[in-house]
Amino acid sequence: MLNKNKEIKYDWIKVVKNKIANQMEITAQRLLNLQHYHLSQKAKTRLKWLYILYHQENGNVTKSANKIGISRQWLSKLKSIFEQCHKDPRSLEPKSTTPDSTANRKRIPSETERLIVKTREDYGWGKTKLTNFLKT
Repeated sequence: MLNKNKEIKYDWIKVVKNKIANQMEITAQRLLNLQHYHLSQKAKTRLKWLYILYHQENGNVTKSANKIGISRQWLSKLKSIFEQCHKDPRSLEPKSTTPDSTANRKRIPSETERLIVKTREDYGWGKTKLTNFLKT
């Protein structure tokens, strides 16, 4: 019975925390995303962090970073990017991690590719057996 009460209490606390976080996200969107741009979840999180920085901690990066649980340097970098882009929330979108160029990527010859496909179709082997087969 005692364990059941703890679970109920924990679930209730979890619901309250989620409501507070959602309310903070809505407030941050209303105050810092004036043009109502569509943002990714990461950008919305970063916008929440900046809301905490500007409206709850009055611009104090150290206190905000401690409250959020991220490094002061990272929050300071986000703040400078946000301000350099004239407080445009789209600047908080994460940058792409795809390579700029794939020209120097190692390619396999088309003959080898055909041999791999044919062997896979004939025998149904996986990559380990195919690797050993191609070495011989």
